[in-house]
Amino acid sequence: SSVIIVKTKNKGGLVMKKVICLCILAVLCLCVLLPGRGQAVATSGTCGKGATWSFDTMTGTLTISGTGRIDLDYQNPWSDIKSTVTRIVIEEGITYLCEFAFSEFSEVKEVVLPESISAIGQWAFQGCTKLESINLHDKIEGTGPTCFAGTALTEVTLPKGIKRIEGGTFLNCINLTKVICQNETIQVDDNAFKGCVSLKSGTIPTSVTSISGSAFSYCG
Repeated sequence: SSVIIVKTKNKGGLVMKKVICLCILAVLCLCVLLPGRGQAVATSGTCGKGATWSFDTMTGTLTISGTGRIDLDYQNPWSDIKSTVTRIVIEEGITYLCEFAFSEFSEVKEVVLPESISAIGQWAFQGCTKLESINLHDKIEGTGPTCFAGTALTEVTLPKGIKRIEGGTFLNCINLTKVICQNETIQVDDNAFKGCVSLKSGTIPTSVTSISGSAFSYCG
C-alpha cells in the first residue's frame, strides 16, 4: 500500500496529514486481518430443506419452524448465539433432530418438542450442562447414543416407543435421580446411565431382555 501526501507550505500541516493517513491505513489493515469484527450476528436462517430458525434476543428463545428434518450438514448455523440461548422451542411439523443439533448449548435450560418429532439423533443435546426440562412424548421412537450426556436432567420417563436405550444416552448426568422405562423397552446398552452419581430410583419393565454390564457403572 502507498500513502498519498499532499504538500503544503505549512510543514506542521504536512506532518498531521501523514499521521492521519497512517492511522487510516492501520485501521484498514485491521479490518482485513479481522474480517468477522463488526459483522452483525445472524438471528434467523435455515436448518434443513424445509426448516427455518429464528432467535429472540430479548427472551433468549431459539425457535425452529417448518417441516421435515433439522439437518445441519455438519455446519452450525447458530454458532454465534449458542452461548446465549436459554430456551429452545421446536414447532409442530419438524420430525427429526440431527446429530449434534444443539450440542454444547451451555445456557439452555428448557427444550419444548412437538408431537411430530419421531427421533432424536446422537449427541443432539450432549453437553447442555444446564438443561433441566425436556418433554419426551410417547411418539418419539428413538434417541441416539450420548443424546443427553452431561445434561442437568433430574427425572426422566422414557417414551413408550423407545425400545432401546442407546449407549451413553444419559452418560454423566450427575443430577439425574429417577428413571422410568416403560413397557416397550427391551434393551439397555453400554454406559447408558454410567456416571449418574445421584441416581436413586429406576423402574425397569419385565419386557427388558438385555442390560449391558456397564449400563449403570459408577451409579454409587
